Amino acid sequence: MIDEMIVGGLVVETSSAELLEAFNAQADLMHAQSDLGAAAAAARSKMEPLVEQLSHTASSAAGMASEAASSILNSAAKAHP
Repeated sequence: MIDEMIVGGLVVETSSAELLEAFNAQADLMHAQSDLGAAAAAARSKMEPLVEQLSHTASSAAGMASEAASSILNSAAKAHP
């Protein structure tokens, strides 16, 4: 069965099967986008503790390096007054 539809001022011949196929494709796309959004949110929530841990580790390493550098400079100053 072929029907006529007005799209943007143009008369377009369409079949019910083509319309159903387009609607199903749109529904599939929306479902895939929803799944992708959920997967991104799940990945983000899993990564947040790791990022926080890495940040803490980097901060600790920077503090240790600063203390080591100060200790070396103090030793050098004492050795060569």
